Amino acid sequence: MTDQRDKYLKGKRISPDPIADGLSIKNLVDRYFNGYNAARIQEICHLVSGKMSSQDVCIGVSLSGALTPAGLGSSCLVPMIRSGMIDYIVTTGANLYHDLHHSLDLQLTQGTPFVDDNELFEKDIIIYGKRGKRPEFFGLT
Repeated sequence: MTDQRDKYLKGKRISPDPIADGLSIKNLVDRYFNGYNAARIQEICHLVSGKMSSQDVCIGVSLSGALTPAGLGSSCLVPMIRSGMIDYIVTTGANLYHDLHHSLDLQLTQGTPFVDDNELFEKDIIIYGKRGKRPEFFGLT
């Protein structure tokens, strides 16, 4: 009699060799990104390399969270747009607001989450992890 669990245990066996020098990114993702969030990364890599790299595909990206204050706009998104990997973006206003900091060459610095937000607010400093002065934008309207 077949074990009733067999239908759930048909996936590829996870038994990777130790990571070695000279391993390509493709082989790293295919061999070692086997479970949990790493497996989702593997799936999206296959999606991007397979379906999304076709010329007749329109690629949209939805952004939320503090991406641009961390510098991901200019370091990741802009090169992807210029290379044709992204056709359109939908984003929160916060990303646009913080992107203005970079566009206007206003300083953003790395911070720590272990500072009282009320203290930062009283000093007109943007809170949570990234630091910048708020008043510079108030005169731009």
